[in-house]
Amino acid sequence: MRALLALLALWAGATWALALEAPARLEVDDGAFASLAVVLDRDGDRLEVAAPEGFLLVSRPRPQAGRQLVNFFVERGTPSGTYDLRLSLWSGERVVEEARVRVFVRPRAGVAVAAPTGRRIVLGQQATYWVRVTNTGNVADRIRFEIRTPERGAALEPASLELAPGASESVRLTVTPRSAQPLVVVLRARSSFDPRVERFVSVRTDVLPFAEADRLGARSLRYRLDLEAGTGSQGFTYGANAAVAGGLSDYVRGAAAGRYAPGAPGLSLALEGAEGRLDFSAGTGGYEWSVARGAWSGGLRYRDGAWSGRLAWDVEPWSLGLYAGATHQRFSLDYRWRPLEWWSVEAGAGLDRYAPGGAEQYAAAGRLRLGLDSPTWLASLRVVVDAAGLHLDGSFTRRADDAFGLRGYGFYNPGELALSLGSSQRLGGPWEAREAMSYFRGALGWSAGVRYAREALPWSVGAGLAGGGDALTVRLDGRYDFEEGPVLSGWLAWDPERGLQEGLNYRLGEGATRVELYYDDSDAPRLGARLDHGWSGWSVTGSYALRLDDLTGEGSGAIEYDAGRWVGYARVEGDAQRFAWSLGARWRLEGGVATPEPVVQLFGGRKTGRVEGVVFADLNGDGRIQEDEPPVIGAYLSCGSLQAMSGAEGRYVLEAPPGDCALSAEDASGQYGLTAPLELRFERNRTERLDVPLVPVAGVSGVVWLDRNGDGVRDEGERALGGAVVELAGPDGKAHKAYSDGRGRFQLGGLPPGRYVLRLGSEGLPRGYVPGAPQELELRPGPLPFVEVAAVPRPQERVRTFSVGDAALFVQAARDSAPPGAEVRVVAEVTGPQPEEVWLEAGGRRVAMEPEGEGRYAGYLALPADARGVFSYAVRARWGRGELEQQGLIVVKPGPLARLEVRPAFVDPGETVEVTARFLRRVQAPEVRLGGEAFALEPVDAFAWRVRITAPQTPGRYTIELWAGGERWAVSAFRVSE
Repeated sequence: MRALLALLALWAGATWALALEAPARLEVDDGAFASLAVVLDRDGDRLEVAAPEGFLLVSRPRPQAGRQLVNFFVERGTPSGTYDLRLSLWSGERVVEEARVRVFVRPRAGVAVAAPTGRRIVLGQQATYWVRVTNTGNVADRIRFEIRTPERGAALEPASLELAPGASESVRLTVTPRSAQPLVVVLRARSSFDPRVERFVSVRTDVLPFAEADRLGARSLRYRLDLEAGTGSQGFTYGANAAVAGGLSDYVRGAAAGRYAPGAPGLSLALEGAEGRLDFSAGTGGYEWSVARGAWSGGLRYRDGAWSGRLAWDVEPWSLGLYAGATHQRFSLDYRWRPLEWWSVEAGAGLDRYAPGGAEQYAAAGRLRLGLDSPTWLASLRVVVDAAGLHLDGSFTRRADDAFGLRGYGFYNPGELALSLGSSQRLGGPWEAREAMSYFRGALGWSAGVRYAREALPWSVGAGLAGGGDALTVRLDGRYDFEEGPVLSGWLAWDPERGLQEGLNYRLGEGATRVELYYDDSDAPRLGARLDHGWSGWSVTGSYALRLDDLTGEGSGAIEYDAGRWVGYARVEGDAQRFAWSLGARWRLEGGVATPEPVVQLFGGRKTGRVEGVVFADLNGDGRIQEDEPPVIGAYLSCGSLQAMSGAEGRYVLEAPPGDCALSAEDASGQYGLTAPLELRFERNRTERLDVPLVPVAGVSGVVWLDRNGDGVRDEGERALGGAVVELAGPDGKAHKAYSDGRGRFQLGGLPPGRYVLRLGSEGLPRGYVPGAPQELELRPGPLPFVEVAAVPRPQERVRTFSVGDAALFVQAARDSAPPGAEVRVVAEVTGPQPEEVWLEAGGRRVAMEPEGEGRYAGYLALPADARGVFSYAVRARWGRGELEQQGLIVVKPGPLARLEVRPAFVDPGETVEVTARFLRRVQAPEVRLGGEAFALEPVDAFAWRVRITAPQTPGRYTIELWAGGERWAVSAFRVSE
């Protein structure tokens, strides 16, 4: 007697044969299935398999002669390494043969990065974020981090983390904005084991120019005053700037600004609305008016004692322009159109009149431009004809991201011609080549080069040649990226005139601190250094370069402190012949106010309506405010996208465009709220009053966590889960949802008291996890109860894709495992052309799949009653003579085919009990039996049935049975209280 074993490669055709006395070494991936083929010579023999942790045996051979399979699944995240599968062949009560199969789990790198939501801070403040990094691979790895955006106000520490498989740690990102602009920092986390594995995450910090700036609406005015003074080698300087701008109403915006510096005062005013725009500016040289309305625009300028004016009209595809000055007048006419999808044409003509010193001259010109903007090419050609002759210029670029790139540019003026042409090729793997040719003023130039750069390597090198006329230059360059961030780069060049030149550059630092040292011999031997450092409002910059041939140098440096409202600075620069310095400070006052109501009405009024009133505690529940019912301060109100908070004396204001929305409100503790939303209506330029009554409400809080071993107990190391959906259904008949935060916490409030069912949704769960069992809760006003909601593991979902031509077939079973005799729903999705027929094939049977719309087809796979181990099936789709096929597997596990639920499980005598039966296969006319009496069930769907019965009057425990087709399917029980 002997058994032969073989590993069937995952979804491939490679096979290795193995006898029990000659074990083999097998290689698999984590998160994948594998199979061992077994041949038993006679009935009664059985094979026992001892699998290590992380290996899930899906099926084992039956004790009968023939070829069979031992299927196992390597769980995702199983650490890379060599494991032993121990095999024992039993004949009767003794082991007749033993063997060991060594299985090597291949290493796999993986990185996951989770960043917090951004913050809003005031300029001058500092924001700190903790970015969570997880090693999702199955091998110990060093994860490196770097800031990929040139943000001087961002710093990151540490620069790398050593993480075991599945381990998580955090890095700290500190952001110190330098201006009142949104600051977006992009971080990269990169695996050292496999540098191709990297993840990017961005963190956005919104920066307010002053406190409460976000509370000012569209009808508000922002003001700013800047004062600056300084002294230095150039003497004493000072200046002032003042500005105010914002919405004068919902229809008009305005701005005014003034500046003063010795000898350079200035003033500007602007009004802009739906009807047009009006601008005025004045300075030491004169002043200017401009106006725009619809298709017309024009202006009037007085500068240096002379007047000039302009007028333009622009309506697609025509545009017309007029200009008139004391000595120059111009008329122009242009026409634009698109004859084809990617082509554009612009044609124009102009006539100029000059009268310098009273002598009248005329000049005419014509223009034509052709443009191409396609997914593959970007090109343009411009032709101008004027008194000087013909002028041409054009360019083209190949956009397609493939192995060949091409670009070119050229122009022609009378007596002058220039052309350039460049190309690049990806030669395969890490090699890339570039070439270029140029011609200008009779000189021909060319260059060619090749570069080797592989992403998995920290270094890259390049070589090139360049020439023009009799000159020839040879150049070599290279770069090396050290593990902790420094970069070393250098180059060598040679030409007949200057001989050998070289350069070397060393750059250290990312984020707030950067240091660079360099040597350059391209012009003259030069040694230099640059520094850029910032911390807590301070910034220091400096540079110095020393010529080695004559030992002369030049440098500059600056130090600045930014405290938000004021900035102080000191700067120096110079060389051996000159030296300059300056000291100074800037002070800024910034703020905003709501536009006064008389100004709003003067410039057109409002586009919105308002609802205002008082939020109060409705102690008697009549919906009306009484003298003994106190206002609620700090209550949160939301109506659609609107949000507000009640202030002093419980007052609130909501403002919105005309329309309706549903108002919800609750106090800060969440114990008072609206049990049903209030309908609000907003009407333009109208204010309505509505007092909001808050009554006691219920709620629930808790945490979502990953129950890795599925035992229902939160063990040490089982982490909380953020981003999961928690669903709550209760007596109001509505589904309430909440998302867990980064610590897995969630909260639902503002609910009517009563009995609820709490369950975890499938959205946001990690791969390989499903929601745990629902929980019943009795919610009452008062402190929120705290519950734990678990996600439990399941065998990894398997989806395979096959495609032919423009069509693709995706198949997924509703269940990964099922008992023998069950019917499993299988869904097929077809993209591209829709097939004429889709069907299931299994066990020699063919079942048509019915369309469900949008390329979805569904059918039911009936597992045979004697099915064991892994049951395979196929889904086929047919287009004429073309056909696609996808194979699928379902693990067959013993288990019940029906489940019987009785709710409530503890009832009073004579109370109504709801009985629900759920089958895993379709049945006819099921019934439940209680105390010798049968009750027919009513269908809910093809697999679920329900009936309501009256509990017996006698207290005690009662058993209820589910029957269908003459056999008993399930049993449940409930208790009648005394």
